[in-house]
Amino acid sequence: MKLIISNFTDINIFHFFSLEINAIWKEIHTNPSDYSIYLTNYKDDVVNRWRYNFISKLVNKVFIDANINTDINKDIYTEHINLKCTDWMYDSWQFINYQPANYYISIADLVKTNMNISIQKTGTDIVFVIRTSSRVLYDYETNTLLETVLLKHIPELKIVDFDKLTFEEQVKTISNAKLMISCHGAANTNAIFLPPNGKLIEISFRNHWYCDPVCNDHATGKIKYTDKCCGKLTFRQFYHKADYHNICKIFNKDYAEIPLSNAEGFINENPINIRKIWVDSQKIIDQLSS
Repeated sequence: MKLIISNFTDINIFHFFSLEINAIWKEIHTNPSDYSIYLTNYKDDVVNRWRYNFISKLVNKVFIDANINTDINKDIYTEHINLKCTDWMYDSWQFINYQPANYYISIADLVKTNMNISIQKTGTDIVFVIRTSSRVLYDYETNTLLETVLLKHIPELKIVDFDKLTFEEQVKTISNAKLMISCHGAANTNAIFLPPNGKLIEISFRNHWYCDPVCNDHATGKIKYTDKCCGKLTFRQFYHKADYHNICKIFNKDYAEIPLSNAEGFINENPINIRKIWVDSQKIIDQLSS
């Protein structure tokens, strides 16, 4: 038995997956049951619980400071490996039509298998992922909550808030979905669990991405979200939110992008942390028949 020690500290589900789990998979993919993981900096929050539970479906055992015991130093572990989480799973900065990669697809398949979820199951549900603290979605024409409009056209729509679901509940929900509708954000990492016929419809930020970090004029509301500014755009050469387009390509899932129409209420200097977002609901409805 081998013990992998991870000191990863970036508290973001997508970063956990694309950096830490990518590094873990490089070590364990030939025989995952031969490994245990020690997460040295685990904190009991929503993001770390997702991380812990994901990793626990890949390896023999996961240790955290709260449950570590003397067994970790016994001879049962023949090798201690200090994990280096330096390589991204793929380029997150540019939209690339990657070919499906069985090496990575097998990560999601192993998680599903260890949860007794069929990896060949066909999805039937239409799942709408909501957020309540930021990125609350509204219909552009009626100024009503987007789910209210969508329910009129899709009465079977399943509305979920991942912050209120366990990791297992998130995986099972997405494993049954033929469509996952969600605004850009780390929760979209769960798209890897879509079934073979699954598709992610992402409400993206490519429209009116003028400053990063958010400039003072936009932050204070001096100018509208849709107005250009004189602020700094740190990643001018690349639109750096290609994360979920590329993850869908690598994991062989369909993908569609719905650019937002308007937004307001920046919470901090991160351009995606904004309170309200308006979107053309008809563009989402049109995807049902595409």
